[in-house]
Amino acid sequence: MSDGYNGYANYPTWATALWMDNEPASNEYLYDLANREPVHEAERVELLDKADQLEEYVKEMLLDDKPNGLGYDLLRHAIDVINWREIVNSHIEVKV
Repeated sequence: MSDGYNGYANYPTWATALWMDNEPASNEYLYDLANREPVHEAERVELLDKADQLEEYVKEMLLDDKPNGLGYDLLRHAIDVINWREIVNSHIEVKV
């Protein structure tokens, strides 16, 4: 992880990871997603796929179908700068 904000790339990435950890349903989703069995042979492709799924999950929670106003535009910007791979990667359980 980088040291952009509390060990994450930036504030939106840190805040998203924090909120997802604090909400039982999103925490379970994130943990299951990060630790599911790989479907791709390439580890990088697998991480990108999981990051894309996490982004879609959060967008479905936060954005409605009808964009409106400044709040929507600011939220879209924040979502666009979140490092989804970093969040998924930080929730992978290390196997010993």
